[in-house]
Amino acid sequence: MDPAWRRRLAAAVTAVCLTYLVGSLLFDQRQGEGPVILVLTATHGVHSGDVPVVLAWLVGVGCCAWIALKD
Repeated sequence: MDPAWRRRLAAAVTAVCLTYLVGSLLFDQRQGEGPVILVLTATHGVHSGDVPVVLAWLVGVGCCAWIALKD
């Protein structure tokens, strides 16, 4: 098996796992999630407690892209 193909597969699997993680963290019902900093709809918005989750996801997906595109 080509090492580059394995790296891309590992990156894809990691991206799927990170996406599942951020979805479960953002859409789960939590108490004490902080004030709303961005209103999306009348009943949904981005809370201050969501920011670290999104930042962690961005770092993880950025690492996946780096792994997948590394020569």
